[in-house]
Amino acid sequence: MTSLLLRLLRPLRRSFWTRIRIVLSSRGHGAFRGDYAAWLESKSKLTQDDLHYMQTATATWPLQPRVLVFADPALKPAELDALEQNLRSQVYPNWKLLTAAPDQVVTELGSHELEARDLVLIAAPGVVFSRRSLFCFAAAFARRHGPLVVFGDEDRIDPEGLRTSPFFKPGWSPESFADVDYITSSCAVSAEWLAGQEPGTLVRDALLALSRQEGAPPAHHIPQTLVSLPLGTEPTIRKPAQGSGAEPGSPCPSVAILIPTRDRPDDLRTCVKSLVEHTDYPNYTVHIIDNGSVLPETKTLLSELAALENVEVTRDTQPFNFSAINNLAAKQMTSKVLCFLNDDTRIHKGDWLTELVNYAARDEIGAVGPMLLYPNGTIQHAGVFIGTGPLGLAGHLHREQDPEAPELQGYVDRVQNVSAVTGACLVIRRTVFDQVGGFDQDLSVCYNDVDLCLRIETVGLRNVWTPYSVLYHNENVSAVVKRSEADESRYWHEAGLFERRWRSRLKCDSGFHPNLALLGEQLRLAERPRTSLRAATRF
Repeated sequence: MTSLLLRLLRPLRRSFWTRIRIVLSSRGHGAFRGDYAAWLESKSKLTQDDLHYMQTATATWPLQPRVLVFADPALKPAELDALEQNLRSQVYPNWKLLTAAPDQVVTELGSHELEARDLVLIAAPGVVFSRRSLFCFAAAFARRHGPLVVFGDEDRIDPEGLRTSPFFKPGWSPESFADVDYITSSCAVSAEWLAGQEPGTLVRDALLALSRQEGAPPAHHIPQTLVSLPLGTEPTIRKPAQGSGAEPGSPCPSVAILIPTRDRPDDLRTCVKSLVEHTDYPNYTVHIIDNGSVLPETKTLLSELAALENVEVTRDTQPFNFSAINNLAAKQMTSKVLCFLNDDTRIHKGDWLTELVNYAARDEIGAVGPMLLYPNGTIQHAGVFIGTGPLGLAGHLHREQDPEAPELQGYVDRVQNVSAVTGACLVIRRTVFDQVGGFDQDLSVCYNDVDLCLRIETVGLRNVWTPYSVLYHNENVSAVVKRSEADESRYWHEAGLFERRWRSRLKCDSGFHPNLALLGEQLRLAERPRTSLRAATRF
């Protein structure tokens, strides 16, 4: 009797806790609009406990690394004085201020007798280091076997000293770094390693070469705001002119575009018409999988589309199961690359597929996804982040946001290594798809794309989201979708299966900063940040 009662109450219990989580998520601050300084004062101010921790921790280190701070000799005397005063305010005392132009730092290091575990910090013009900065950097290098590079978060400081525009960074993300230099403005590097580079090498170029090497991640992220740069300072964009994922002139592997559909003739017509008219990738075929359409207009449209060059229509009469339909279709393909595409998407830029395949063709990359926009131009998909969203399982951060909004720059305008991309448009090498076993057919509708991407990670590959491939997705923006009782039951079953399978993974998404609110899908400061100075420097 008790077991039966619990089963009857389970949907109510889930609904109750879902509402509670959504309400709690609304307690986060807005998208950095004017309240960052107040949040910083209340959530990130150094306390007496923090100061005591830094002093006692430093005393336990077997060796206190020396921080070699390099400033550009072109700085004015007043700017150098300000930098020196800033360094004197640091809690960590073992530092030395030197001058060298950025391309002369390696040469200058050669003229100094380096001590064990020295680290180099490049001081950008106008930089202000937080009082904890040198301690955080030194904590990483105090270990005998630490990373080669340590980087923190940053914000901007206006002429009146007000801190604004925080950039809470992801962890080490090779594809992000190849697109935008988000590290060297707030990083410390091993002096021994840097001294071994060719004279004239810039730190960012040495890191870029390092990012292309295989092995353990060379850089460690400290989720603390360590650097404030003058307002208006922007990162260095380094996207190649022709495709960010491969060198110009790379071969174009064959691509099979798989589009499941059922009685959505208007959406399907728009999707295929836009695909055929706008795609400039030279080596693709379109495979429409009709999953039991019955409307006369759909059948007429399918006949018209089947007559087009490079378009094939097949019929699959099994009950709807997104995973099973796509798995069966994929098995019948001989193309080297698979592109899973929803029938409610619309293409408007010719290079959309080229950009995605450029990444998917690389041996170290798994699944690749594009920016998806709603018809009104707001964001539908900019990568999937684990442990976020209304249920705390997975969410599309920045949903319904303007991709050009100033507070989103640094978040949606660069390539990212993400935990997952949406199955609405997902490109992957068929060898990788086969290696991980395709979509899980027990996840017939929900979380199958996220589950696939997480399994891709387990075989050592990285997933990529790129804003340089943009599609429109006609998924309703704000309409409440009413689910039948069977749909609701299936949803909770599949959500539960996903949660049990990936429970430990849900606790950590290196691309989602602990200072951001987990629930909901807007960029908001967390009411309770999920890190502390002590935790961030526990190496």
